[in-house]
Amino acid sequence: MAEFTQRSSNVFRVANLIAIFLVVAIHYNSKHYINVGSALSLNYYFQEWFTNSAARIAVPFFGFTAGFFYFLKFKKISDYWLQLSKRWWSLIVPYLIAVSVVFLHDLALELYKYQESSTTIIQFAYHFLHPESVQFWFLRDLIIIIVLLCPLLHISIGRFPRLVLISLFFAWLIEFQFFPLLAGWYLVNIEVLFFFSVGCFFGKNQNSLEHLLKWFESHAALILALFLVLSVLRVIWAPTFTVWYGVQGGGVGPLFLYKLTILTGVPALYVVSVPLRNNQILIWLSTFSFFIFLYHIKPVSTFSINIASVFLPDPFLFYLTFPLAVGISILFGWTLKKILPRLYGYVTGGR
Repeated sequence: MAEFTQRSSNVFRVANLIAIFLVVAIHYNSKHYINVGSALSLNYYFQEWFTNSAARIAVPFFGFTAGFFYFLKFKKISDYWLQLSKRWWSLIVPYLIAVSVVFLHDLALELYKYQESSTTIIQFAYHFLHPESVQFWFLRDLIIIIVLLCPLLHISIGRFPRLVLISLFFAWLIEFQFFPLLAGWYLVNIEVLFFFSVGCFFGKNQNSLEHLLKWFESHAALILALFLVLSVLRVIWAPTFTVWYGVQGGGVGPLFLYKLTILTGVPALYVVSVPLRNNQILIWLSTFSFFIFLYHIKPVSTFSINIASVFLPDPFLFYLTFPLAVGISILFGWTLKKILPRLYGYVTGGR
């Protein structure tokens, strides 16, 4: 396992960075400015493919790696409290800080615009369950899984791995949600739960993962080709498809293609990252991955969208807001790390 960890750590760091970039792309797409009732343009199809097909591999990858690295050192139930204390500083505290920053950002804009605020204590508390920056749904799900479900996953996957994983796979395949809504979001989304559980299984069976990753590397061209073909076919078949809180814009066929795209895309992300694992620029940039994830919408959107709007019409904003959001997030993170390294450590959970 030591050999596997040493060999693959940089690969996962690069893959994580690429996945972060894909998440930023999703949140800065500007295809919603395009009238889907008229003939769809090349601009729409490209953004749909990049941000709503290819980029959808990011969250499953995050879920898998979160489960895998969590269960690398979760060997018995007594390890739960140790792992929970570690995640308190590395995940929960950064979440609370980031949500507070977003809340204060919105409050400041409200005060600037209206010279008064209607925010209440109840709204402030609700903000931690449903933050205004949409990317936090994943972190909220992850915190709930780690706090409430990890002991159950440890036992069930340890004793009945096939039953648990196959059941979760078919639930994910048909987009069946086990949990109710909490503050407008599923208590735990099936996508995060399934891929976290897969990561849990491989965290307990590291040798199996090592063999699987070697197989991916030896079949890299096939995996990449399948991923590209499937991701493009889904867009051609159903260009307005979405699974965000209900399958819309297509039926079973596009949904099946969407899921196959993810199943081939996560391995594709890994094999793309393998030849980049020694790129020192990417390794350095990867140190800001979590910071980018936390802050790439608010407050960064305030700057990136205003700048891009000067140069591009609304349907084309993506091509400037996306790289601007990445660049500004890195600049903010680098500046904070230089000026206030201890605060940066709290903000990013020591990453």
